[in-house]
Amino acid sequence: MPIPRPYAHDAEHGWTIQQWLPGTTPGSDGRGGRALADDLVGVLEALWRVPTAGGVAPPRTLWPHEVVHAAIDAAVDELDAPATRAAWERLSAAGPWRRPPVWVHGDLLPGNLLLRDGRLVGLIDFAGAGVGDPACDLMVFWHVLGPSGRAHVRRRLALDDDTWHRGAAWALAQALVALPYYRHTNPYMTAAARRAVRAVLGR
Repeated sequence: MPIPRPYAHDAEHGWTIQQWLPGTTPGSDGRGGRALADDLVGVLEALWRVPTAGGVAPPRTLWPHEVVHAAIDAAVDELDAPATRAAWERLSAAGPWRRPPVWVHGDLLPGNLLLRDGRLVGLIDFAGAGVGDPACDLMVFWHVLGPSGRAHVRRRLALDDDTWHRGAAWALAQALVALPYYRHTNPYMTAAARRAVRAVLGR
């Protein structure tokens, strides 16, 4: 799986120049096919096999309750707030990852996937990479797959209930925080956030 090769980096000022990879980002319609589901499973399985010696925790953590509830309040005009709060409380209560930490991308959202003819041909933006709980990378499945695709992924990865629920919590929290933040500036991110919320709520 191609990933961008860095050409220059300035840690002090926080910028990197990276290789250009061709491809298009997926839509926010949950219509990714079985081939895309299998491609994403392959990426995660490959990440989880990479030795973790020397790895550090990802820079991002799951959003705290007060941030998620504030985001729901900020977008209450287009959310079923009671159902959304109930889903967040249930999913975020899932038990922790109890196995050895693994490598994660850390920001596995549609905008960081490159597709060609419905297949994954590249992966970008590894700024959130680190070693930890793989649930954070599961959030992509509520963006690009429908219910049958997610069921297929869960079977292939043999994920337990807690890990799957933590993945759904990541998807919901990211979408809820993004929705009011991008609502008037980034239609792509806003559409993706709406789609993920609906998917987690089963709508």
